[in-house]
Amino acid sequence: MLERNLAALGDRNLDIVRAIREAEAARVEWATATDGSFVPLVEGRALASRHQPSQEATTFADAIDLREKAVVAVLGFGAGYHIRELCHRLRRTGLVVVLEPEMGLLRAVLSRVDFTDSFSTANILFFRGDEELGRYAERFAGAEGVLIQGTELVEHPASKARVAPVAKAFAHGVTETVRAARVTAATGLARSAQTVRAVLANARRYVGGEGLAPLAGLAQGRLGIVVSAGPSLRRNLHLLATPGLRERAVIVATQTVLKPLLAEGIRPHFVAALDWHRISQRFYDGLRASDVEDTTLVLDPQANPIIAQSYPGPVRAISAPHLDALLGPLARDMGRLPAGATVAHLCYQIARFLGCNPVALIGQDLGFTDGV
Repeated sequence: MLERNLAALGDRNLDIVRAIREAEAARVEWATATDGSFVPLVEGRALASRHQPSQEATTFADAIDLREKAVVAVLGFGAGYHIRELCHRLRRTGLVVVLEPEMGLLRAVLSRVDFTDSFSTANILFFRGDEELGRYAERFAGAEGVLIQGTELVEHPASKARVAPVAKAFAHGVTETVRAARVTAATGLARSAQTVRAVLANARRYVGGEGLAPLAGLAQGRLGIVVSAGPSLRRNLHLLATPGLRERAVIVATQTVLKPLLAEGIRPHFVAALDWHRISQRFYDGLRASDVEDTTLVLDPQANPIIAQSYPGPVRAISAPHLDALLGPLARDMGRLPAGATVAHLCYQIARFLGCNPVALIGQDLGFTDGV
């Protein structure tokens, strides 16, 4: 029973599944309710109604307006019947998020009660409450569209005392993740028209030019170096001028550092661009074809068309789903990369697409250094 329940939790909960497997089952007594359901008791305290736990779960779910809230974050798993009811109601149209800090209790309950249908047919995420904030972003990745449709935090009365030490941190993690999702959605909506215009303006080059696909795995096992424009690049730039480095590694640079690198005699193999603004033209002003004849621009077709028009060297595009849908059977494999938020993400994905391993980051500070 335990293994079937854990398998139903899916890939999104692998860390929780691992923790449950490693935990020692909590000391739980079991009673049988009037409706035939199993009721776990911890130190004599029932984690669900001793009489009608199924009806109790229905009442719990009835109190939540699922027409207004697509995400329900529950503070406590307890006997799990309220979670089962929410899973059955939301299915794949929403998301059930569960805070349960006691892995031993989960092991005991999941070893006795069957939740396989509930877990496997719904979107459900488990948290222990001690996760770093970044872990919330990882777990909720791809669910931003659901998060912005309304989120409600609900206490499970029988679990209140047990989850109290981590409830505040959990609520903060969920709240911050929802806030970030709203910012992302607002930005996407604000930029959507600009993105479509850019994609269509780059269509001729996309259809008639080269893609990144033929280079997949070309640098298998070689060192990849992603060069970004953080403050620390200035003091570390000399490392990229090490004799023979270009022959031993693959250098992928953001467009903002291209001219500074060339000025130091450092020629990256690739430069990446996805900026939507015309201001990007300045990163290529004054460049001659001979300066970048062996540096390929990797273009995300969402980028402003001025970029490809201004670049005097070779250009390869990555896959654009919008254009592929428009082209239908005429679409080619241009090389699809995982989406990212910045050009540095794009550079990293290019290095991995080429087969680079390991990948080193230089100038990628994620903050201000050196007293700046």
